[in-house]
Amino acid sequence: MRYFSVLCLSVLLAACGKPGSTDAPEVEDHSTIPVAPPSAIKSLLARNTCLGCHKIGKRLIGPSYLEIAQRAQSKEEILELIRHPKPERWPDYPPMNPIPISDEEGNQIADWIMSLKRN
Repeated sequence: MRYFSVLCLSVLLAACGKPGSTDAPEVEDHSTIPVAPPSAIKSLLARNTCLGCHKIGKRLIGPSYLEIAQRAQSKEEILELIRHPKPERWPDYPPMNPIPISDEEGNQIADWIMSLKRN
């Protein structure tokens, strides 16, 4: 019985996160967050392996697209960070591998990310 109680507690803590944990999902006002990127952008994100680490309004392995939009100054900066990640700028996340993306695809993704920026 003791094993069962410890197991249930472990499952509960894993599902809810540890108190004071910084890996809890970001809380956003979901009324203004798009449910999904436009299909053309989603295709680019999938092709360039972005969706494995990034989501729109939720921290995953990497920062959310909303967080990137808020911290980035320009689409050129986003494109540069895709090609040449700077882990020191995102110390709370594991380092990202560089992605050799074309100017056209990178600019489309960066434009979309910047469109999420809130004033």
